[in-house]
Amino acid sequence: MTLLSSSLQQQADPADIYMALLINYPPERRFLGVTLGDMARDYPNKFDSESKVRAAIAAFTLLAREGKVYEQRSSGRPHFLDSIKVSFPGGFDIPPSQEAVRTDRHLVGDHTVVIHIYKTAEGKFFVWPYIERVSRDSAGYVHTLQKHFPLRGHFDDVQAALRSAITQGTTLVEVGFDLDSMD
Repeated sequence: MTLLSSSLQQQADPADIYMALLINYPPERRFLGVTLGDMARDYPNKFDSESKVRAAIAAFTLLAREGKVYEQRSSGRPHFLDSIKVSFPGGFDIPPSQEAVRTDRHLVGDHTVVIHIYKTAEGKFFVWPYIERVSRDSAGYVHTLQKHFPLRGHFDDVQAALRSAITQGTTLVEVGFDLDSMD
């Protein structure tokens, strides 16, 4: 088990933060799309300044160029008054069949972000992250809840993969990612 340094955590990419907010919506809502207005109402502390709104717009534009989300603008072209709707592309990723080349655990409050990293045939890194919470009941039995969250795309290096997974996992824990639901 590896615990990561705070310097890696401090390099949070805004694209990872806003992707985590999108992940926190139920699957059917992610498929249909979520507007930035919806996100601002649901997560006011993440959109409480003009610079954060601009960062969200830039992040989703970047994620759309990378093929990680679909971005639909009300006017069809970039304009600051646009209503921007984002959704996930169809399909899903599954980890390669070989063993993970690295597994890291990152504590966030009473949760743990568990990150399995695999190397693809192309030499890139694929991440299969999940959030875990361990608790004891009144009889002393240990219960572990785990839930995977999607982290789309492949990474050029392990540090970028870790940074992205930690940022998204930490953001999901902060906004109350529901470990009990089965979506």
